Amino acid sequence: MALILNIDTSSAVCSVCLAEDGELVSERNDLSENKHASKLTTLIKELIEDQKIRLKDISAVAISSGPGSYTGLRIGTSVAKGICYGLNKPLISVSTLQGLAHRMSELKPDENGIYIPMLDARRNDVYMAIYDNSNNAIENDKFETISVDFQHIISSYNVKNVYLGGSGSAKVKIICLNTEFGTVIENLICVASNINTISYKRYEEGVFEDVTYFEPYYLKEFEGRMKIK
Repeated sequence: MALILNIDTSSAVCSVCLAEDGELVSERNDLSENKHASKLTTLIKELIEDQKIRLKDISAVAISSGPGSYTGLRIGTSVAKGICYGLNKPLISVSTLQGLAHRMSELKPDENGIYIPMLDARRNDVYMAIYDNSNNAIENDKFETISVDFQHIISSYNVKNVYLGGSGSAKVKIICLNTEFGTVIENLICVASNINTISYKRYEEGVFEDVTYFEPYYLKEFEGRMKIK
């Protein structure tokens, strides 16, 4: 039996879940936006106590590794690495976009479809990737500027059905004026349960990160915001 603590702080949502052999046991999601520093350890404590287990009973910690919020990813990674260091547990990382694509394929299973998870990266930019129905990457995570040519690029894949989802997909609807080339899966958010199936597979395969050197996958350099008084 593998009991994995999954963590996702890649977006405004602070999310944790426990999964046993890849099946969701329990989860906690805080939607109050950007409260990761104060909420994450509390959510983990509540999750563990609710299941009447001890933190040392988990088999591994999995982190949604980005891309996404620079600050959120650093907080989540620091907590995950701290638990792994303290309890000598393996660390697993899963791309945030791969987790979203997996959830999209669960919501809209389609052997003839491709799944394009997108995260808002400010302005007309998104983080995106393309996956098939088996969660294999057709195009790996990348930073992309959405333009009117986007639908023609997607059409070049010559597949029957295209599914878009995540916080960046709204930009496609606005910039491209229509979504005739694809179906937008609404209200898709970054939560820890997106990655629990993938993290279990990696646990079985022994695909672990070096706890000392692991860093989140930011994909682009941090852009700070200047506060104007």
